Amino acid sequence: MSHGMINEVFNKLLARYLDAAWTEIVAPKGGYRDDLMSEALATYRTSQLSEVRREETVAVLAHWINSYKVARAPWTKQADKKQDSLAHHVALAALDLLGQERATPPAMLEDFALLREAIGTLYCQRMQKERQFTSLTAKVLWCFRQSDAPIYDDYAYRAVTTLIKLYKALAFQESYDQDKDIVTYTNENDTQRVNSTQAQKDIWWFTEFSASHACLFKVCEPSLVTFLKQKGDLPDHVNAYRLFDKFLWLYGNSALDFNVESQAERTNKT
Repeated sequence: MSHGMINEVFNKLLARYLDAAWTEIVAPKGGYRDDLMSEALATYRTSQLSEVRREETVAVLAHWINSYKVARAPWTKQADKKQDSLAHHVALAALDLLGQERATPPAMLEDFALLREAIGTLYCQRMQKERQFTSLTAKVLWCFRQSDAPIYDDYAYRAVTTLIKLYKALAFQESYDQDKDIVTYTNENDTQRVNSTQAQKDIWWFTEFSASHACLFKVCEPSLVTFLKQKGDLPDHVNAYRLFDKFLWLYGNSALDFNVESQAERTNKT
């Protein structure tokens, strides 16, 4: 199938969800304040990294992490410390690693690996065990790299894994072969991945996810840019990349829009 026809299919998908995705950005129902988080990080970078501003920025970032409910891992707090949540420690580590302006930022996946290692170390030192932190790492990384770090969570994962199958069915004239196209680190024939640490598994899994995410974004980007141009002047925290992530969140949410009836048909029944 031609690229034009592939774009047409994806444009129809986007057309159904972009208005709702836009609303999730500018008027989120969950109280997520991307604008406050982005403003705090920008101000910190221009404040000559003052200690007072650092503490304020860590507090804002920790609040943002908690609002997304991605720091819910068991965490034994130390009674003699006022600020001892996992979100606070992750925000502090992320700001130290990624908060300064960098003339030549490393590749996005390098930053993911660096941040994932730091979060894993924090958790292991306190809880004496490993845990998956793909979603937490990806979301915090996005705060610092809002134009190339994809948001990873269950909804985005579900959306990407279904949409990339649709894309491949449209783009490639070949039948699916499970033996040749298996993508999992639990493959019994791949002992290196099976025996790797949880951090290594998270990094590998996010690498696969981000590659498919990048492919899909490239297909959808023209429509996303056109949609945003119609909105006029945009807040600093709004771009095509963020709009695409909100589209994936809506598309991958199994609790939304799974009834075969149209909205008009459901309305007429009430």
